Amino acid sequence: MQGGFRDERCADGKLDVPRHEGSSGSCASTDPFAKAGRRRSMQRDRHMFRILLAIALLAVGGTAVMQFDPIGHVAYALERGRLRADQEALNEVSSQDVATLENLSRAFNRVAAVVKPSVVNISTIASGETSSRLRRLFGESRRDVRVGTGSGVIMDTAGHVITNNHVIRNAVRVDVTLADGRRFKADVVGTDRMTDLALLKIDADRLHPASFGDSEAVQVGDIVMAIGSPFRLDQTVSHGIISAKGRTVDGLDIDYQDFLQTDAPINPGNSGGPLVNTRGQVIGINTAIATESGGYQGVGFSIPSSKVREVVDQLKLGKKVVRGFLGIEISDVEPGNALAMGLEVPRGATIGGVLPDGPAAKGGLKYGDVVLEIDGRQVKNRVHLSDLIARTPPGTKIRMKVWRDRRYLDVNVVVGQQPDNFTTRGRMTLPESAEEEDEPGASREPSEDEVGFDGPNVERFGLRVTTVTSDLAEHIGIRGVTEGALIVDIDPAGDAFHAGLRRGEIVVRVDKQRIRSAEDLDQALAGATAANRVRLVVRTREGSRSVWLPTP
Repeated sequence: MQGGFRDERCADGKLDVPRHEGSSGSCASTDPFAKAGRRRSMQRDRHMFRILLAIALLAVGGTAVMQFDPIGHVAYALERGRLRADQEALNEVSSQDVATLENLSRAFNRVAAVVKPSVVNISTIASGETSSRLRRLFGESRRDVRVGTGSGVIMDTAGHVITNNHVIRNAVRVDVTLADGRRFKADVVGTDRMTDLALLKIDADRLHPASFGDSEAVQVGDIVMAIGSPFRLDQTVSHGIISAKGRTVDGLDIDYQDFLQTDAPINPGNSGGPLVNTRGQVIGINTAIATESGGYQGVGFSIPSSKVREVVDQLKLGKKVVRGFLGIEISDVEPGNALAMGLEVPRGATIGGVLPDGPAAKGGLKYGDVVLEIDGRQVKNRVHLSDLIARTPPGTKIRMKVWRDRRYLDVNVVVGQQPDNFTTRGRMTLPESAEEEDEPGASREPSEDEVGFDGPNVERFGLRVTTVTSDLAEHIGIRGVTEGALIVDIDPAGDAFHAGLRRGEIVVRVDKQRIRSAEDLDQALAGATAANRVRLVVRTREGSRSVWLPTP
């Protein structure tokens, strides 16, 4: 055969490796690749033989067949193959990549090892009134005993322990269990309901205080760890990231929130425990979760460490927490309201009421002013302004930039001291009505059969209202309101609903006119047109806010 490739057989009869004419060539029997090929071929033959044998056994039946599961064996072989492939892939991961993962793991180990000795379990016993059924069973003298649990963090070697106020509220006994298992009865040094913080004291030695970091330096995305006793499981460590800063939670009975939000798992029992950064420093005290199930759903909230230290440093000295006070009702600036007032962006806080003879009134602040800055620091919203004022020592003179009548003004105000019965979630308590310190009755929405007024002007905006009495306001859970127009029904297709008004809110002012009754509101809305929008101040369970009618 001239040219090309040719097939030749060696002496043993096996095919030679194809070779070009004129080359020396070699027999397959001496080629290592050919040997490997023959081995693979023999293995395939043996494997095929096993399969054929199994099929034959299945065909003839018998006891051996009953004990043989070919499908299961095939599935098992496939799974073994996948596991071997995964193991080989792991073996091929570079040493540098593995080292990175191991370093991250060791970092978590170190943080947990540093912080856990500072974290304690808190158990409480509280007593209360026994239900009527239990009183019948056990007698009138029987009291209900409730056992609670939470977490805490050691503040110093003197035995001060930080936790949440709601963990120890109404407790007749508080016990602290350390990481090493020692248990001590704790005394309550002080509490602050407005931030939900409490300070305890135990008489113990060999304590390991936590290190506190700067919560102001925390950034969204930072890795964090939560340590505590969820479901009474002491020294439980979880991790996540900072999801957001400056959060507030509607309906939570805490005046000053400004929370760090995290997705680190926080569950019942974690309250009072620390949220720590990758340096093992406490940057927050875990306080609340947003949940529909009662457990972790990826949204937890922690009190920033900067606020924690401000509060507990005062409690440690045996003092009540002193805060600044202006005497104003404020609400957020909504986008539609900002445009109506001539502001380019919705920021700051709108003043919806000024306490007569209060610090704000004496300084010249007025209803309708929008507070934009305090001493050069921009005010983000209502919560931010409230927090800034509270953290300012009484007697401090501050410069406030406000927006009034479509122009900027600077107003100097001397901050006063916050009164004892103050709350950011209700109407300002005037001196003559200071007796209203009791908690309101069970809150409810206005019933469908409330007597309503639907004059032509309120009806035009899709409203039905009734005149407020103090009893009615208390029953719907709005404190300190004795007059106004309560919204008992609202058309979801109307302008009022679109502007943000809702059933159960009380209109207390339209522009500068005080609203005392449903008829007052109807008359005040008579001149409201697209060219002449009016501002309503409404009271809710959370406080007050402004709404503009009609909507653009």
